[in-house]
Amino acid sequence: MPSARRTRSKRGIEANQEASSRPGKKPRKSAAIQETGKAEHADLVHGELTSSLDRLPELPIDVLYEIFGHLAPEDLLRLARSNKSFRNLLLSRSSAVAWRTARHNAPALPNCPPYLSEPKYASLMFESHCYNCGVD
Repeated sequence: MPSARRTRSKRGIEANQEASSRPGKKPRKSAAIQETGKAEHADLVHGELTSSLDRLPELPIDVLYEIFGHLAPEDLLRLARSNKSFRNLLLSRSSAVAWRTARHNAPALPNCPPYLSEPKYASLMFESHCYNCGVD
């Protein structure tokens, strides 16, 4: 009788190994990412795959401000409207230096009037939408 049990358990193990190595069976996504080591291309967050660009606001502040220093005011406006993290960062008072640097990168742009903030001035200068009357 003991030999029959061993045979069954060996067959069970062999059957499980054959089932997992079938060519038509697809591996789970999380297992495929771990096996191939391509976690830098797609991160598993809350059960969904997200792109690595979503993690861009998590860069250190000094690196972000260095990047912002090479952009034009229109680019900063678009970036501030892209997601909540950039909106909070770029529309805070501490980012006025980034907006001034961006304004100096734009050719022949006059100084910002004292009654406007830098982001409002950039919106006034580079957008065609009127927020007073609503005309495009």
